[in-house]
Amino acid sequence: MDSLLSKAVHGVILLNPFYVGGTHSDEAAKLIIEVTGAQWAKEHLECILPRVDDIKDYAVQRGLQFTVKPNGTFTTSMALVFMDFFAAKSGAQKEWREVNRFFNENYRSILDSVDYPTGYIVYLGWPEDLNDNH
Repeated sequence: MDSLLSKAVHGVILLNPFYVGGTHSDEAAKLIIEVTGAQWAKEHLECILPRVDDIKDYAVQRGLQFTVKPNGTFTTSMALVFMDFFAAKSGAQKEWREVNRFFNENYRSILDSVDYPTGYIVYLGWPEDLNDNH
């Protein structure tokens, strides 16, 4: 985080999965690996997912502005991962793109889950009155 912020002018935006209790994320990653062989799922399983509270503590300790917003829904994202995999296996990528487009155009506003998000969008930056110093 220190390295990212040292290169930032106003701050950094993180968009990634974080640990969310109750989502069985390790079991989900294992299932995704078993079915799809996805390298990203292996990385999620091998590495510890950050916790939002840890990032917030980091921000507080450094006097940074901290904003967080849940992004996506864990269960919907899992279903879409499998749809993507099976569409590729069956040669139905064109149809999958249409389904994906439909979801993104019509359900974007209702796909975020406060309790069980896919990840979070986190902004870390300097309070407005300090921006001139960075």
